[in-house]
Amino acid sequence: MNPARHRRNDVRHPRDAKTHPPSFVSLPVNPSVHPLDAVSDIVAKRREIQFAADAEWPHTDPANAGIRGEFQLPPDRVVK
Repeated sequence: MNPARHRRNDVRHPRDAKTHPPSFVSLPVNPSVHPLDAVSDIVAKRREIQFAADAEWPHTDPANAGIRGEFQLPPDRVVK
């Protein structure tokens, strides 16, 4: 038996809610929060995380280059 064909035939219909949850989650929208305020909050939190990662994995240790890259930090200097 062809395994690829077997898998293709085993797929259930996407409208079957019992086996396939929706592919997106609808989050409640707060009309009192302006979208730009939300973006600036996200940017501020990202910077906090980057500063914490910068302190935990300093640029002076070359072995930290990989993990610093995961946090979008430069491998050879302090984040500005």
